Amino acid sequence: MTRAIKKRFRVYAELEATSPIHAGGMGNNALVDLPLAVNGQGRYYIPGTSLAGALRNWMWENLGQVLTENLWGSILKSGDDKKGSASFILVEDSVLPENAIAEIRDGVGIDRHRGAAADKIKFDRAIIPRGTVFPLELTVEIPALGKPEETEAKAALDALIAALNSEEIRLGAAKSRGLGRVKIKEKAKLLEEKLDSAADILKVIKQQVEKHSSHQFGRDYCLPQNLNYLPKLIFDIAWQPKDPVMVKAEADGLAVNILPLTSSIDGFLALTLPGSSLKGALRFQAERIVRTLGVREKIPVTNQDNSSSEDSTSESQINPAKQQFFSRLELPLIVTLFGTGKSAENNGKFSKEPMPGLSALVVEDCYGNLGIKSEQWQAIAQATNSEELQNALKALTEAGLSETQQAYHVAVDRWTGGAAKSMLYSALEPFGVEWQPLRLTLNLNRIPENERLCAIALLLLTLRDLSEGRIPLGYGVNRGMGALAVTQISIQGKGLDGIQPPILQALERGVNYTGTNIADLGEGLLQEIDRDWGAWIVCNSKEVPA
Repeated sequence: MTRAIKKRFRVYAELEATSPIHAGGMGNNALVDLPLAVNGQGRYYIPGTSLAGALRNWMWENLGQVLTENLWGSILKSGDDKKGSASFILVEDSVLPENAIAEIRDGVGIDRHRGAAADKIKFDRAIIPRGTVFPLELTVEIPALGKPEETEAKAALDALIAALNSEEIRLGAAKSRGLGRVKIKEKAKLLEEKLDSAADILKVIKQQVEKHSSHQFGRDYCLPQNLNYLPKLIFDIAWQPKDPVMVKAEADGLAVNILPLTSSIDGFLALTLPGSSLKGALRFQAERIVRTLGVREKIPVTNQDNSSSEDSTSESQINPAKQQFFSRLELPLIVTLFGTGKSAENNGKFSKEPMPGLSALVVEDCYGNLGIKSEQWQAIAQATNSEELQNALKALTEAGLSETQQAYHVAVDRWTGGAAKSMLYSALEPFGVEWQPLRLTLNLNRIPENERLCAIALLLLTLRDLSEGRIPLGYGVNRGMGALAVTQISIQGKGLDGIQPPILQALERGVNYTGTNIADLGEGLLQEIDRDWGAWIVCNSKEVPA
């Protein structure tokens, strides 16, 4: 039986990727571990399921369970007296432009004992470049009877559009590692179609309904005042490189073996430090701090009869190295702050408690302040000898890479003490590059109230070590590369009205400090952070009985 619909709203918008996006699927490249989704026409696209999931999740977190389920529907579960319902919001697949070109990024896990690449934790990820524009089309149906009502649907639509305008909604995977940020490129268009009379239906069929720009709808329905901002702290870290700072690109050049990673921005290429690499470096140091305090990994939970689920058994048999790697990540507070690879099932129930597995800290990609034409970079990668490479580098003087040089390295034979045979290689090392500030966003909603000040304390200690040069970034950090100098750290709070503990509301005004001088955070806030941090250490550094 079909449901009676009296009206529907259609929203048309163009979304622009303000950071790269990974919408995974069965791609056409067997050499990439995590390919992009490809439709039947062979074009990259973002599935409607991925878009709907991101939009629904934002509405759930900001507008609550009741309004979300009125619009998006609810699942009928066994033993539940409530009736399930289908979604009143329909989201179309978003097909990318035909000229969209995927970029490939490497990912690798770090062994916590050796500090080197972990065994069998290497993967490639395809991404949609920053600046890509793609359509968003969704429809909200208003039933003749029942929920959602027209006023609440309009208000929710407006809140959704406002969130997209302010880059509050991320799409796809690896969102806490700098991917998935989008914004509406131009004003969204709204089409209001009435369906409660034959004349109105005829207008819709003849496409005689006029689109107009979306406007404020939330006057007749009470929405949370802080709907545009989840409670969060934004850290902007201004820095300068002391030595060459780069992340190695996946592909090698011809005359030069190791090239810096670049990413597309508005038709140009820029040197890039991926959020995944930056977050990994910060997490590694935070784990070192926690382990230095004597905190132990969480003991895995097993059944009393020593039995385990089929999934966990197969995972152990198939890839024990991977299982051992992830078990080393289970550190108290680290999992809360940086997340874990394990997902948790909340059985569809709404809860104010943070979902296990989600990272509270988002680390954005960091770009060099220079624009390189793709043909210029291609000339560097395809240069066949040193002369061609030098000529290609000279062409980049205006782009700010005049001091970039080809550095030669060779492995030493441990027996003869001389150069090892066939082990000469070179790297293109960027000098004199100015970089954008590092940006970290701490989502306080994903941290339990009793751990918020402790998480901030650990993050401040990690940033202190970054300021003191203990955390090099990128490639070759044990070979004279990756050193940096932090010039200023700025903290800006958003959506902190009503946050617990209330002392955090002081950060709404913003704080700037340099190095380890955090006195500007305020004596009261620092005292409470110090008290909670000390209590957390005492509670978590005790030996756990066998």
